[in-house]
Amino acid sequence: MKKLFLVLPILLILTACPNLDETSDGNFPDNPDKFVIRLSDGGGMLPISEDIYISKDTAHWTYLRYRNETVISWIPTKEEIDSLYTTFKENKIDQIKSDCEGEVFDRGGTRIDIDINQNDYRLDNSGNCFVMDKWADNYKAVSSAIRKYTTRKVNAQMLEIVISPSDSLLLANYNLTLVVNDEHIFTYDGEKPSEKTIKMYPGANQFYMQFFYKDSVNSYGTPITFKSDQLFIDVTDKTHKVVVDFSAGKFVVFPEN
Repeated sequence: MKKLFLVLPILLILTACPNLDETSDGNFPDNPDKFVIRLSDGGGMLPISEDIYISKDTAHWTYLRYRNETVISWIPTKEEIDSLYTTFKENKIDQIKSDCEGEVFDRGGTRIDIDINQNDYRLDNSGNCFVMDKWADNYKAVSSAIRKYTTRKVNAQMLEIVISPSDSLLLANYNLTLVVNDEHIFTYDGEKPSEKTIKMYPGANQFYMQFFYKDSVNSYGTPITFKSDQLFIDVTDKTHKVVVDFSAGKFVVFPEN
């Protein structure tokens, strides 16, 4: 019996300890024929998602909001692909693991799939899957590299558009706030807002306006909402201005070339 009690603790210790000497197997090819990256970011219960696709030949960023899709495409350079590939190898994408146990409701999150010469690597931090703490920094480095690269390419195609509030906003008799693609543009509280030049996506853009009763205050100390409206409009490189209007009790937005 004494031997049994001595052996059991040792077995438990060996089982519980992680392998601290884990390293990448080093089997990544120097210049893979196939190299494809897919990043999917879901909003959980919200009808919002972001998808990134990158290969040697093409790349595109897709932003879906309330069934309105914005797509921006480009052709990656060899240097850009090499930089991403180096980051993936340095951060041992073949070893990043996730715990996918139990039930998790309404959680979005990010999943990354990387295909290298038919070898698929999945880095999952969405739904009921959580990247293990041991690999959190590696996963973050990979995710950040993809996002920073994509953001730079998307920003390069953004269009400068003038947001022009019309005189009819003064007739609405409500205070109001305008937000475009999550960027606050102006708040009207008595004086007509000035025009403002902002950067917008080529394609669908989200306009959200919230109207407030004047001089109202709720129990939280903020104005009481009368109504809110959300619209999506498409702009192109020919669009110079977007007019913000209030007509027949409705929020109206229309582009001008």
